[in-house]
Amino acid sequence: MSSFPDGEGFFETIQTHNQRPVALSAHLGRARSSAQRLGVILPPDAEINVLVLKALDSGLPTEFGRLRIVFSMQGQVEVTHEKYEMWGTPAKVCFVTDPIEQNPHTIGIKSLPYTAHLSLLATARDRGCEEVIRIDSEGRVSEGAVSNVVFRINGQWMTPSLTSGCLPGIVREVCIAELGVLEAVLLKEDIERADAGFLLSSLKFAQPISHIGDRKLEIVRDFAEQVSKCMAAL
Repeated sequence: MSSFPDGEGFFETIQTHNQRPVALSAHLGRARSSAQRLGVILPPDAEINVLVLKALDSGLPTEFGRLRIVFSMQGQVEVTHEKYEMWGTPAKVCFVTDPIEQNPHTIGIKSLPYTAHLSLLATARDRGCEEVIRIDSEGRVSEGAVSNVVFRINGQWMTPSLTSGCLPGIVREVCIAELGVLEAVLLKEDIERADAGFLLSSLKFAQPISHIGDRKLEIVRDFAEQVSKCMAAL
C-alpha cells in the first residue's frame, strides 16, 4: 500500500481503468459530505477535475491505477496516480478486537492520519492474512482495516450496518442498491456461520475471502463479476 501524507485531513481512493477514474462523481460527492461535516471548504469540482487530469497525464498509461485525492483541513487538494496491481487470489482474513478509538467527528469519513488502519493491516500480515475483520468488545462486526465486508449467511448476502461505525463505502452502497445485500447488526457468531464472503473497496471492488482464520469459505466468483459490472456502469 502506498504511503499516506502526514497531518490531518481526509481522502478518497479511486480505481482507474485505462486512465479512467471509476465512480469519480460518487467519490467527490462523499468527499463533499465529509468536508461539510468537518467544516472544510473545498474548491469546485471543476478545479478538482483539472488536478485529476494532470495526475492521470503525468505518468505512463496503466491498465489499473490508484488515484488518491487528499484534502487538507484548510481545503487544499493533492492528487496522485500510480499503478495498481489487482488482486489475483482470494484473501485470508482474521478477527481482531478493534483497537481503533472512534472519533465521533470522523466516524464514516476516510480521515487522516491513517496510522491505526495500517497497523491493523500489519497485524493481519503478521498472522499470514491479507485483511482483518474488526469486532468491538461486545462482538459486533464493523469492517476491515481498509475494506468493507459482505458475507453470505443462510443464503442471504449481508453487510454490517453503518451503526457499526463502518465506512459508507461506494462499492458497499452499490451492493446494497443493486445486488440485494442487506444491512444488519452482525456479531462475530454470525460471521462464524457464513459460508462465503468478500472484501469490498473502490480499488479491489470485490475480492473473495478464502478463509476466516483456518476455516475455509466457498468462492463465489459470480458475485465479484456482478460487482465489477455495476461499478463499470457508474
